[in-house]
Amino acid sequence: MDIGTLVFAVVVIVFIRMRLQHRKIAIGRKKFLESNFPEAIKYFTQGINEKYVVMGVKPHAYLSRAAVLSAMEDYEGALADCEKCLELKPGDATGLAVKGMVECRLGRYDDAIKDCDAAILKAPMASIVYVCRGTVHTSMNEFESALKNFDVSLNMVPKSQTAYVHRAACLLRMSNFEETIKACTEALKILPKSSQINLIRACAYIQINEFDKALADLMVAEKTFASQPSGAAAKTRMLLGRGQVDQADEFLNSFLGNYSKNTNELSYLRGRIKMLKAPQEAQAHFDEALKLDPYNLEALYRKGELLEQLGSAAEGAAIKEKAIEEGFVI
Repeated sequence: MDIGTLVFAVVVIVFIRMRLQHRKIAIGRKKFLESNFPEAIKYFTQGINEKYVVMGVKPHAYLSRAAVLSAMEDYEGALADCEKCLELKPGDATGLAVKGMVECRLGRYDDAIKDCDAAILKAPMASIVYVCRGTVHTSMNEFESALKNFDVSLNMVPKSQTAYVHRAACLLRMSNFEETIKACTEALKILPKSSQINLIRACAYIQINEFDKALADLMVAEKTFASQPSGAAAKTRMLLGRGQVDQADEFLNSFLGNYSKNTNELSYLRGRIKMLKAPQEAQAHFDEALKLDPYNLEALYRKGELLEQLGSAAEGAAIKEKAIEEGFVI
């Protein structure tokens, strides 16, 4: 084989490898947008484990997998993938922004803001960095700042599912349920297959006692979220809203027995159930929820209610007042 033929063969092999690796990443992203998290993880992992790695693909495969792990609430795993991405591509703006969002989920708020701000300085025209910073502000109950960031992102990419999902989640956390429903309904016109948006709208319907509408949305999202904390939390809230406390208790026990990974929302809901069935056991769950998320004002307010119920009226009233002062809407 002459040198020209050899070079041509190498180029063809590299080209084929590159197309295959990019295809795996593309399929993974499609599965992620469809909220098919296990399949997305599979394809991103294949991209990461390719023996012949195409330049620049591996960092993005790590980052894409980090986004899926974060959506699955595996924040430690997501953070590890973000750090792998930044090892391979130091200073990458999207890597910094996603890392900031994950750090926020782990309660590392100062680090989260620092990394998101650094990402925006590096890539001020990248829409995703504003979504990440907006999510951090949402978690810190800085809602106006969060909405501004989401609006910047949507002005750049008007059909961004990620921006729509996190903007709707912000409105939900603000207890602005009517606006949450409006935002989700508009988003579903653009992104009709988004189970995440259906789930957020279901949560808003539950809060205003529109249980039939909530159930319809949960049925759309059920295949995606049946095994995820966000879906379990929504179903538990619906059962509690209908006064089906025993069914909520049974369902949550079953879910936690199979899943074994706790979250602040599930700890809070365990406290709500115990508050109705065994009040003396509820405070530990509210405290756990607040440990996992110090900005969970709903858990803080219900803890105040519990203390009043248990006879500590002054302490309970003070805690409720603090929750309201910090923005909790009854």
